[in-house]
Amino acid sequence: GVAGTMVWVPPFYSIDVIKTRIQSAPHGTYNGMIDCILKSHASEGYKVFFRGMGIAQVRAFAVHGSIFWLYEKAMKGVEGIRFRAEGRMEIK
Repeated sequence: GVAGTMVWVPPFYSIDVIKTRIQSAPHGTYNGMIDCILKSHASEGYKVFFRGMGIAQVRAFAVHGSIFWLYEKAMKGVEGIRFRAEGRMEIK
């Protein structure tokens, strides 16, 4: 769980930060991804690439937890339903 997150989150989250910075900057501010990375690091340090990650993790925990909970409820709901060979539904 946590170890896996620590391995894959930083590179992907950092790329998303760079993408967002390029999209929100006035035209001509950055000359591509590498330019954005270098300018961002030079002006704000390495922490710029992880700004907002804490709240993103909280949101992800809530969203994914809800998805798993809903999946389990749905599976229990369809557990009692069987389909006959003719295609008609039969409820236990």
